[in-house]
Amino acid sequence: MTNIKTPVGRVCYPTLLKPKLNDMNPATPKMEYSVDLLFKKDSDISVIKNAVDKAVSEKWGAKKPVDLNTPIKDGDAKRDKNGDPVAAYAGCFYITLKNTRKPNVVDANVQPILSEDEIYGGCYGRASFTAYAYPKLPDPRKKRGVSLSLVNFQKVKDGEPFGSVAQVGAETDFDVVDGEMDNEANYAAPAAKKKSILG
Repeated sequence: MTNIKTPVGRVCYPTLLKPKLNDMNPATPKMEYSVDLLFKKDSDISVIKNAVDKAVSEKWGAKKPVDLNTPIKDGDAKRDKNGDPVAAYAGCFYITLKNTRKPNVVDANVQPILSEDEIYGGCYGRASFTAYAYPKLPDPRKKRGVSLSLVNFQKVKDGEPFGSVAQVGAETDFDVVDGEMDNEANYAAPAAKKKSILG
C-alpha cells in the first residue's frame, strides 16, 4: 500500500514522540501516537478526500453506507468536554491520524526531531498516512467508516502556540512610582504573626 502525504496543516494535540493511552473502548485500551491536522475550509484537501473515497470503494464498491463515519471532520462542530466550541478548530476541516506504531518525526530539513518541545499545538506540519475502511469483517451492528493510519510526520515551520499570551515588557505593565524607592517600609520584613491558640 502506498503512503499518501497530507497538505501542510496546523498541528493540534500532538502525541508523536511518546504514546498516550487511548481507553475510549475500555475493553481494548491501547497506547497510541496521534495528531490532529487543521486545514482552512478553502484549502485543497482533495488528496485526503481521494484517499477516503478509494478506501470506501475498495470496501463497499458502489454501495456506500449511508451512515459512514468520515475522517474529515468539520471544525466548527468540534466541542470540548464542556460542550463549548473549540476556537482553534473554527473555520477549518480537520483530520485525526493515529497509530500504535511510532512514526518517524523529522523537521523541514528531514532531520530527526527528538524533543517534545519541538512539536506543539500551533506549529505546522504534514503527515504520511494510509486510509483503511472498518470494520474489517461485515457486521451490521458495528459502526462503519474510514480511518487514517499515521505513518510518519514532518514539522514544516513554527507557528503561534495555541492558547499563548503575548509577552510584554514590564514597562508596559507598570508606571513610575515617585518617592517610594527610599521608603524603608517597602523593604522591611513582615511582622511575625502572633501564634493562635489553635496553632
